[in-house]
Amino acid sequence: MTVSSTTNKHSYNGNGSQTAFAYTFKIFVAADIQVYLNGVLKTINTHYTLSNVGLTGGGNVTFTSGSVPSAATGNVILLRSLALTQGVDLINYGAFDANIIESAYDKLTMMVQQLQEEVSRSIRFSATVYDGGTQEISDTVANRASKVLAYDSAGNISIASELGEWQGNWATSTAFAARDLVLDSATNNVYICLVGHTSGTLSSDVSASKWALVINATAVAASATTATTKASEAASSATAAANSASTSTTQANTSTAQASIATTKANTATTQANTATTKASTATTKASEAASSATASANSATAGANSASAGSTSATNSANSATAAASSASTASTKASEATTNGAAQVTLATAQVTLATAQSAISTTKAGQAASSATASANSATASANSATAGANSATAAASSATNAAASFDSFDDRYLGAKGSVPATDNDSNSLIVGALYFNTSSQVMSVWNGSAWAVIAPSAANQANVDIVAGNIVYSEDLGSITAAVTTATGNSIDTVGGAIANVNTVAGAVANVNTVGAGIANVNTVGSGIANVNTVAGSIADVNRYANEYKISSSAPAGPSTGDLWYDSTANVLKYYTGSAFSGIISGITSVVADTSPQLGGALDGQNNNMTNIGTISGANLQLDFGGLT
Repeated sequence: MTVSSTTNKHSYNGNGSQTAFAYTFKIFVAADIQVYLNGVLKTINTHYTLSNVGLTGGGNVTFTSGSVPSAATGNVILLRSLALTQGVDLINYGAFDANIIESAYDKLTMMVQQLQEEVSRSIRFSATVYDGGTQEISDTVANRASKVLAYDSAGNISIASELGEWQGNWATSTAFAARDLVLDSATNNVYICLVGHTSGTLSSDVSASKWALVINATAVAASATTATTKASEAASSATAAANSASTSTTQANTSTAQASIATTKANTATTQANTATTKASTATTKASEAASSATASANSATAGANSASAGSTSATNSANSATAAASSASTASTKASEATTNGAAQVTLATAQVTLATAQSAISTTKAGQAASSATASANSATASANSATAGANSATAAASSATNAAASFDSFDDRYLGAKGSVPATDNDSNSLIVGALYFNTSSQVMSVWNGSAWAVIAPSAANQANVDIVAGNIVYSEDLGSITAAVTTATGNSIDTVGGAIANVNTVAGAVANVNTVGAGIANVNTVGSGIANVNTVAGSIADVNRYANEYKISSSAPAGPSTGDLWYDSTANVLKYYTGSAFSGIISGITSVVADTSPQLGGALDGQNNNMTNIGTISGANLQLDFGGLT
């Protein structure tokens, strides 16, 4: 089959109910596919089953009960993952099965797609980057632990403890490299070098974008001062809020006491009102009793008048008694009226006092509520102020800690990356003993070295080695190891690869004529036939000079060959006559005489038979043994 699709991976969204998910690429065996659910690799037959293994169009992955994908985005991944092995074993002069070869090529193509899928997920340089540099990491796990990846001054990946190199105080007329860190002793500002240069003045170099400000000491100090000020203000605010809360609490207590007093006064007024009402009722009763007494006195006067005949003194006395009784009744009535009026006034007064006391009680209650709210607000303000003070103090502490950590990080980095050096350093930049994993760049040999505890080890190839690597990289076009290369390297003697490299022009010549190579490959059966008669080929090869001489001395063509030598043979394909070169012309070679005219000295080896043909234009006939037989003459 052909491999027309580049699909090597499927991603699906689970929904909690779907169990079957399709894969559209071919797999040769069940182990050629990996199934991930929520990032976890699953096991066939335990978590899922497969269908159509080995078919070109693919099949389905069906999850088992208990393994159904939940609702999520991209939580089902189906990935083709072939074993990177080659199982086809071709035997010399054996059968050439196209299906087997095509299947092997298909598998190789799928492996390439598999590797491409992995490469597409990797961090790599863009195709437009022409100077990727030496991107190799030779540090061991112990040396890489707790480090970060960084680019060195040559643009190559290296292992670094920090992202900059601490150089101490900035100084003029000093060579600085990119990522160097310095301290401006005048301002305590920290700068990072953007481009390698020899320093002039710091202000001019900063203006030329050679340095970038990393830590602004003035801003850090101002921030710390601001944080301290804010903390003090927050503390003062907290104290004021606490005082305000205390005052509000006192006011609330006072308002509560006033409300209690007003309530007591209201209760007293109500009692007084009840007392006045009782007294008014008593006065009314007394007035009624006085009126009854007056009526009784009048009746008694009437009875005295009726008994006037008893004596005038008795009558006069009775009249006086009646007048006194009448006067007493009038007084009693007046007192009753006054008592009623006074009682009503007291009742009105008491009612007014009750109303006033009630209003004061309501106002006191309102004031008490406001005071309580004010107290709550003040307490909240005090809490917020306290939080602000705490945050300010924390900010100041964090700023101080950050400055301390930055200084410690600079010193740590300075101990681990010594920077560019013209000679091999024996101590770090602080004149202390070197630590394992320390790095420096040798400007003389142009290599990066790492301290292994006893010596400096180069971690990048030299310029000469790099040139050799570049030569090899430039000549590598394609390679496929089916065992031959391994066997050649294992059994050959000497540096065979270098020998081939020295004759690369011949290799390129063969590559340029690959069509001819393919033509020979198509006629491999004929080649094999020649191979079986290699002894004859070797015999011919041993006499190749004679073969070449024969090729030069015998030609077949329709016209005479150019530049012949005496004795050369030429088969004239137009006249169908074999001819030889006399030194001046080609003469025919056939049985008998082909051309008497062309032969200036023909000779007869026997009797000339005229076959009853006439001889004409005969010149002189001479010879010692000339005999003529005329037969019968008539």
